[in-house]
Amino acid sequence: MLKRTALSGLGLVLLVSPLLVSAQSISDLQAQINVLLAQLQALQQQQANPTSSPLPSPVPPREPGDYDEAGTSSTCIDLQYNLKYRMTDARTEGEVSLLQRFLRAEGYLKPGPSGFFGVYTEMAVKVFQAGSDIVSYGSPATTGYGAVGPKTRAKIKEAICSSAAPIASSPTINPITPITPSSSIPSPVIAPVAPTSPTLQPPTVPYPTTTVPTPSPRPPQLTSPTPPAPVTAPTLATKSVPWAVAANNESRDYTWSESYTLLSLVLDAERTNDTSYLAEAHDRILAVVGGRDDRRGVFSRKPSWSFTDLTSGSCPVADPGTDAMVLYPMTRYLLALKKLALEGDAKWDFVTIRDAVTESVRGHRINWNTNGYRSPADAKDCYLDSARRKMYDFGLEPFNLDAAMGSVHANLYALTGNLEDRDKAAVIAQQLASQITKLPDGAWVWPYWRASPEPEDTGHAYIELDFIDQAYEAGIAFTFSDLAAITKTLALKVFPASGGMASFVSGEGLGNGDESLAGMYLPFSSTDSNLMGRITAAHDRAKAKTSLAGYGLLTRSYAARVENRPYGAACRVDDQCVTGSCFAGKVCGYPLGSSSTCYKHSDCASGLCAEFSGGTGRCIDRPAAQASGTSAPTLTFTANPSEIQSGGRTTVSWSTTNATSCTPIPGTSGAITGEVSYTLTENTTFPMACTGPGGSVSKNITVTVSQVQPTKLADGVECSSYDQCQSNYCYAGPENKKYCVNRDLNCAQPGTKGVTFGSTYTYNGSQYLCNTDSSVTRSLLSDGVECSSYDQCQSNYCYPGPENKNYCVNRNMQCAQPGSPGVLFGASYQYNGSQYLCNTDSSVTRGLISDGLECNSYDQCQSNYCYAGPENKKYCVNRDLNCAQPGTVGVTFGSTYTYNGSQYRCNTDSSVTKVSSSGTETNLASAVAALVHNSEISGNFYDHTREGVLAFQTKYGINPTGYVGPMTRAQLNELY
Repeated sequence: MLKRTALSGLGLVLLVSPLLVSAQSISDLQAQINVLLAQLQALQQQQANPTSSPLPSPVPPREPGDYDEAGTSSTCIDLQYNLKYRMTDARTEGEVSLLQRFLRAEGYLKPGPSGFFGVYTEMAVKVFQAGSDIVSYGSPATTGYGAVGPKTRAKIKEAICSSAAPIASSPTINPITPITPSSSIPSPVIAPVAPTSPTLQPPTVPYPTTTVPTPSPRPPQLTSPTPPAPVTAPTLATKSVPWAVAANNESRDYTWSESYTLLSLVLDAERTNDTSYLAEAHDRILAVVGGRDDRRGVFSRKPSWSFTDLTSGSCPVADPGTDAMVLYPMTRYLLALKKLALEGDAKWDFVTIRDAVTESVRGHRINWNTNGYRSPADAKDCYLDSARRKMYDFGLEPFNLDAAMGSVHANLYALTGNLEDRDKAAVIAQQLASQITKLPDGAWVWPYWRASPEPEDTGHAYIELDFIDQAYEAGIAFTFSDLAAITKTLALKVFPASGGMASFVSGEGLGNGDESLAGMYLPFSSTDSNLMGRITAAHDRAKAKTSLAGYGLLTRSYAARVENRPYGAACRVDDQCVTGSCFAGKVCGYPLGSSSTCYKHSDCASGLCAEFSGGTGRCIDRPAAQASGTSAPTLTFTANPSEIQSGGRTTVSWSTTNATSCTPIPGTSGAITGEVSYTLTENTTFPMACTGPGGSVSKNITVTVSQVQPTKLADGVECSSYDQCQSNYCYAGPENKKYCVNRDLNCAQPGTKGVTFGSTYTYNGSQYLCNTDSSVTRSLLSDGVECSSYDQCQSNYCYPGPENKNYCVNRNMQCAQPGSPGVLFGASYQYNGSQYLCNTDSSVTRGLISDGLECNSYDQCQSNYCYAGPENKKYCVNRDLNCAQPGTVGVTFGSTYTYNGSQYRCNTDSSVTKVSSSGTETNLASAVAALVHNSEISGNFYDHTREGVLAFQTKYGINPTGYVGPMTRAQLNELY
């Protein structure tokens, strides 16, 4: 009997231990093994000698913050440093690791302590702060959200150093239930014990209430709740992908297939911490990088992945959006390595892949403008909409491709802290937010293309929703209310209760959507209890199709992420939690009792979250009078804010007691509790009346809307309609934008009043022509004009030239020369005072200047002499001569020469002085004539002037010719 008991106890230890240490380091595992071996030896000795006292079990060395099997810390954690992103153990005397041990033991952080406060530690701190009612919004710099300050340090000390059990309950294991061993350590299914009073308070963030059926009152939970049955998810894909990486992207094999394969592998690695998924992704990423254009020498020869479009048949495209689809899973791979502290291991090629991603992204800076990414010029014929119109006609990227690049920038910011990446992600997020139409029923609709009236198709909408999710995590543009709106959009427009998956987010084409993509929407199913089932059913209908493509792996990866999480764990939706309640989409907790702060009905044990104010409510019990139907109903009806400007938004909220129905207001169905947001342009009154067995109650609320007169725009400013402009003219200009134009001019030019018909100008590196219909067209640049890419030039050649600028070059020339068609190999020319040489690789190098050529400083000249010459300019001078003469090696002291009609003399200080000019003779002669004839100086050499010269020559013994020659000039200069 003793033997059986001992081995049973050992088996229990062996089964429990892997569950507790599945994510620990190798050294931790070895320590646990040593402990278990020692316990086995002690048990065997006790069995051999039953009368002897049991041997004490060896105890491994403990570190501050370690936890025993009961979930109790060995020592207090009393942090002395304020900790934040990018801090290390070296700067904090090891406190970063202490913090990470605490977060890991409490279920907020999966990896073991690394000693570096990275992005995942920051996320874990945020979840802990939200769950502990410290802070749940803002940023580390504004509110301390994500940084460990005095309040968070005190909360950690309170949780560890008090006698109370930590937030995460210890797992309960039934030793009778057989557990089948597997090659990999399984994740535990934890059934936490319900606390007698909630220790986890929801964070203070707005959460819009939703209309839900009135549930039956929940009984008090005196024992551990039975976990809900998990949603049946499709089988997870194997770690080894059964198809090879394509050789190139010319049929969009990378953009719309391999990218999904890579993302699925990384998602599975994130979910399981299994690096074998990352190993498979690593090998495939290197193959994709090897297929890049500049590595293969095809198409654009840029760090991009071009493809031949199937619409036109011959359209090589390398644009930022399609590249972003390839780059996004690579950045997720890099973040996964960083999370697992593997970025320093050379075998993962972290630096190589990071630099390849950064190089490709930075190569698309030319496509960036203030509204997002522009499609390149060579894409203008590549895509047609349903009306056969060109959609890539020098316009912006479609939203899904811009969102993909936004995700890349958001991930690069998390990896490198580069503010340019964060700023660009914010611009893209704000652009997407500005185009979303929020319907009265709470759902969203947005266009596929900025200028297209067609709504977004559901296949591409996933990419944008994924970006919204990341932007929300980074605190950019979107809020938790927006995530709730996504849920409503999916429930009402994409996966409606009537069945089938819609083609567009507007709900059009119901039943014609691509259900093979349905599984990708599982992360966005929120508190709608039926939505996750609808998405899973749609995916199941398309299993046969999804098994053959990269996005099939991705949908299965997403489906596998649906899991039952324990109390205190991070969550997004109620369905993820064993407790059935995800507070504000952040932390799993038990439903609250009466008077507790709540955000939605499922937060409350009674199923009623009412009395909303500022986005939060209060759990209320279902009154007995309501069941008997004897008391009169009450109605709380508010609008926040109640005064807005035209075009602003207000949220109307209401809650009732003892009511069974209410008259619906626009966008509602007559629910007895709820809220809805409106965009209003005029004063609006909302009436509501609610009835119940005990009577009725009614109230009206009025929202006052003030009309704001818009300021008229000046000429040259971007506009959308003529009535916005002071001139009353709003004309089309460059890059598919409109600008105000002065009423006396004909075409738009950004930043100016406008131009006249036939005028040309340059804007953002492109040349534009004003047409007779007041439109402007982009024209190709002539030879010798500055350019930024080859496709801007008539010749199709844009080569580097002087001063780190590029210029269009004639196709028969080899090197750039500003203002000319170009030059041939070996030729040299002067530009802005410097000499340039055309090299055999079509580059130009700056060389030393020959004698007689214009210079600015001595070090530009071959002779090392740069002297002042005529007309306030300097020229290189031969080292054996004394003064500058343009176009010659120079002259000696006392020499004179003529340049541009004037005579110059070389002085003994190496300067040159102007001694005469073509106008001097005439003026002097005219002056002489004025003296002789007592007349005014006319400036003309006519008869009176000639007579005066004759008299002057006779007086001073000069041969009287009547003309001013050298001797006459010398006498005049001596006198005057």
